[in-house]
Parts: sequence; C-alpha cells; structure tokens
Amino acid sequence: MVYLWIHFFKRFQKACFYFLAPFLAPLFFPNLQPLEQLIFIFFPLGLFLRPLFSMFFGRFKQLFVVRISLMIHVLGSFAIVCIPSSLGILTPLLFLGLKNILDFFSAPKTTATSLLYLEKQEKKSAHYEMLGMLGTLFAGILVLLLLFFDALYLWRLLYFISGLSFLVFWKVPKTSPSIQKTQLYFPHLLTVIAQTGFSYAIFLMSTHLIHAYMLENHYDPTLSLSLLLCFMTLDILLLPLFGRLSHRIGEKAQMQLSVFLATLFSIPLFFFFDISISFNLFFIRFFLILIGVMFAAPFYSYQKNLFKDDAFYNLSVGRSIGKEWLGYPSISICLFLHQYLPIHFAFGGYLSLLGLMTYILMQRAKPASIVRPEPFL
Repeated sequence: MVYLWIHFFKRFQKACFYFLAPFLAPLFFPNLQPLEQLIFIFFPLGLFLRPLFSMFFGRFKQLFVVRISLMIHVLGSFAIVCIPSSLGILTPLLFLGLKNILDFFSAPKTTATSLLYLEKQEKKSAHYEMLGMLGTLFAGILVLLLLFFDALYLWRLLYFISGLSFLVFWKVPKTSPSIQKTQLYFPHLLTVIAQTGFSYAIFLMSTHLIHAYMLENHYDPTLSLSLLLCFMTLDILLLPLFGRLSHRIGEKAQMQLSVFLATLFSIPLFFFFDISISFNLFFIRFFLILIGVMFAAPFYSYQKNLFKDDAFYNLSVGRSIGKEWLGYPSISICLFLHQYLPIHFAFGGYLSLLGLMTYILMQRAKPASIVRPEPFL
C-alpha cells in the first residue's frame, strides 16, 4: 500500500508543476513573448544530470533509494514553499532549481516503487498507472479550485501538501546503502528509452501541450483546465479496460498497435488541428488519449519483464533518459517548431517520428524469459 501512496503523490507533485506552469510563466519570464515563455518554462533542465543520478543511485538497493529519495522530496517540497516572492529573478531560478533537484531523485525512486509493487502484483500494471493518473487529476482539481477562487497566489500550498505526503518515508524499511554490481543491457535499454519517451510525449501532448496552446490563444483558463480534467478522467476510466485487453492479446501486441496508430495518424490529425473548432479539438485529444492509454496500461509490466537481471538499474537509467531527452522536452520542442514553422502538423511530426522509432526497437526486443540480453556496459 505504501508504494501506491508514494506513486500517487509523486505524480501529484509532478502534475502541480505542469498545471501551474502556464500561469507562472508570465511571472517568471515577463520580457518574453507568450509562446517563448511556455517554451522556457516547460524545457527540462536535467537533460544530462538526471540520467547520471539514475546511473549512480540505480546501483543501490531499491528500498534504500526509495527512502533517501522521499527524505529529499520532503526537504525540497518544504524549501519550495519557503521561497519568498520578493527576490526578483532569483524567485523563478530558485523554484526551477529546486524543482529539478526533486526531478533528479524521482527517476530511480519511481522505478524502485514500480518494481517493488509489481513483484507481488504482476498483472496490475494498469492499476498502478491508474493510481498515478488519480494523483495527476487531484493536482488538477486543486489548481482549478485556486483558479476559480482567484487564489493562484496560494500555489505553494500544493507543494506543502506533497511535502507532508512524502513523510511516509518512515514506513519504508531501512536497509544498508551498499553498492551492487550491475550491467546495462543492449538493445533492451534503447527499447526502454524509446518507450518511456513515447509514453510521456503522447500524454503531455494530449493534455498539457494543447492546454498551454489554448491559453496562449486566449481561451478561458477555467474552461480550458476543466476540459483537460475531463479528458484525464476518461484516461483513468480506460486504463483498467486496456489492462484487461493486454492480458488477452498480449502486452507487446497492444503497445505496438498503439505506436503504429500514432505513427500513421499523428501528422494527418494535427493537419486539421484548430482550437476554434470544438469537434476537431475533441477528436484529436480523444484519439491521442485512447492510443496513449493503450500503450500505458501494460507499460510497467512489459518493461519489468524485459530484464532477467539488473532490472532496477537498467530501468532507472532507461526511463530517466527517455523522460529527459524525449518525453519532457516534447512540449517545448513542439511549441518551438510551431513558432518557426507555423504549421499545426509540426506537433504531429515529432510524435510520429518517436512512434516509428519505438515500433522498430520493440520489434527487435524480446523478453528476458526468451533470450538473455548481452551486456552493454
């Protein structure tokens, strides 16, 4: 139960930033154009540091990593709460700096909690992801309430809540911080990188990218956020259905069908993207969430079974690289392409290329139960 709690509030804390970012961007970067503000605030600063952190902490025992990471998240969350507003440019720099420090420690912690949970709940990958989405939805509801009551100045309250939640670290059993001998395995590592990047990119594009673009085009913030939360609710309702489907048709088959559909239809869909036409906006978001949930439902279980040995180390490194290099930058990359190539299907081009790469790598990868992967490093 403690691992579900950790996963719920880890996603809650991450979602707080994505929900708040479009509203904080004008305060943090007042001298930039609206689209440039979004590009800068969404761009991840841990492109290289986060994978290095994962390579280091991935060599420790899983319980030790979870415990030490939670302790740092408690301190970091409360530090964000205490950032004063009267420091000028130092305020956004401190916020983004502390936020990225928390991100550095989240990759190995997320991997550790997923593996520890799935050790006893092998077929509940979709349920694990659903708990994470509920954490995201909870963050969105709180931001909507702050927005509705014109109280966004209380945004620090969200980080105070996440800081309190991570005090659960005392329930994680203590273990020695001994370093274990580990190896990276290739091409399974590349498969994990591509899968993680695709999963995060399609989620961020179907939710926060379109939401940020709507705000940049002067949509009503309350209406835009309400629509976003409705689509996230749909995501949560579909997860257990696709989880059951993956047990019938196979996890790999379902995930490959998802990336095939994304590769084939992303560019044509965004060619008709127009936020002034409600039907087009609804259909594009519905399609992206549908194929995203299809991919995410067996995501944790499939990746766990790729490795016979050193799963924690390989998944920590692979997921952190996938998130930082392919997933998290997707919003900034797509907005940058749209800024200098003012065509809407530039959004779809990135997702289509990422889907094609993921499909090819998945076609080559086989679970560890079938073949023992060769060591890479």
